Amino acid sequence: MIISAGQYAVYTHKGSYSLLDSFYNAILNNLPPQYILGEGLILEHYLNSPVETTENELLTEVLLPIVRQDK
Repeated sequence: MIISAGQYAVYTHKGSYSLLDSFYNAILNNLPPQYILGEGLILEHYLNSPVETTENELLTEVLLPIVRQDK
């Protein structure tokens, strides 16, 4: 996989993977006003394992490609 270079907003979700949908809704609706969602993949980086970690302690980084809007 090739990941495009660019600017990404990075957010960390703590908790069950089943709550990621609502987390995505929250962050996509609350991007800083000077930025819009860019083209490219939204990435998830799992920081710990569900085999070794309780569900409420799972950590997932979400990386959103962003572009600064011209004013």
